[in-house]
Amino acid sequence: MKGLKLKAEDLFYTTAFKNAEEGICFLTPNLTVLFWNDSASQILGVRPEQIVGKSLIDLGVGDDPDEWENTLVDVAEKGKDHSFHVTVKDENHEKKVAISLHCIRGKRAKNAGFVAFFRDMSAVLGRDMAESLKGLIDICALFFDHIPDLVFLVA
Repeated sequence: MKGLKLKAEDLFYTTAFKNAEEGICFLTPNLTVLFWNDSASQILGVRPEQIVGKSLIDLGVGDDPDEWENTLVDVAEKGKDHSFHVTVKDENHEKKVAISLHCIRGKRAKNAGFVAFFRDMSAVLGRDMAESLKGLIDICALFFDHIPDLVFLVA
């Protein structure tokens, strides 16, 4: 991780997020990407250095970039959780990706930011994504409360 000296507790969180099966992305309230794990890179085909520090809107995944932007802006403005699916195309095939955006309400701020989870639909196996992520969402909220000033994290 660049530019950040971590304590043992911080290392626990970042190691857990970096190695999670789900793609994980931490966002500021204005949707700037702070953290992008290896699974997110594999699922969406975007490396951390391509997206960290930029707006998630710029990623423009799915068939309709305007719909992608409208969905993200709506989530950011309303501060409500939202799940949806997009189709991600690469040169060989296309795949459905489940995306679940969750507003993180920290102790210090009404809306500390967002966490986005990405799953290749072949890994979902009929489970409700939001329900299966409940524990991980709670851990993400603890992480946002634990870090005094959010800094750019690169997995």
